[in-house]
Amino acid sequence: MWEPVSLPFTNDTAPTLPTADEIRACTNVLCERLASKVVAVNDSIIVKFGGGVHVQEGQTLIYLERHVPDVPAPRLYAMYHDAEQLFLVMERVPGKQLDKVWPLLTEPEKDSVVTKLCKIFESMRQAECPWSDFFGGVDGGPVHHHLLYSQRKGDRKFLGPFHGEAAFVAGLTNNFRALMERNHRPDFKTCVFEALRLESSATSGSVYQRPLRKKRGC
Repeated sequence: MWEPVSLPFTNDTAPTLPTADEIRACTNVLCERLASKVVAVNDSIIVKFGGGVHVQEGQTLIYLERHVPDVPAPRLYAMYHDAEQLFLVMERVPGKQLDKVWPLLTEPEKDSVVTKLCKIFESMRQAECPWSDFFGGVDGGPVHHHLLYSQRKGDRKFLGPFHGEAAFVAGLTNNFRALMERNHRPDFKTCVFEALRLESSATSGSVYQRPLRKKRGC
């Protein structure tokens, strides 16, 4: 049974790891955003760190390694906080960024990549939710998706987790209503969504939020 790991976390198979100061001093920057940075410490270790990095990202990598090993995700060596920043120390997987080589690929090569990605996504879809009627993140927390980022003034948080399909749909529609009210717009769509929910008798079971594929690795 899956249970999110506690922090600080260190993988038993981890090699010698760099310190937080060594990571911050690293000049080999692979990606940098306002609140996060990805650096390549050496040929075998990369680190994502910053105030905008979420624990859910690390928990997802651990979950994939333990329960969906067919998905070729990098191994998480360590996860910890230092000076209000979260550090994800990961295996550096050899290869090239797909967004950089995609224009150079032939159509058959692109088809081959798409086929491999479809198999990966299918493996992820086969993973069962470890908690009954759970709608949320792999860390047991909220749903990290822009549609469920609270639209209520001053909240600044993702909503959830939700227990049961009805609670999830209610959270989604209520958040949309809050957005409409904040922008002084009528909530016609929200009323339609709620009416459709009440009329629908179909259920889809639990939804286990999985990491979305990204064009870039940040």
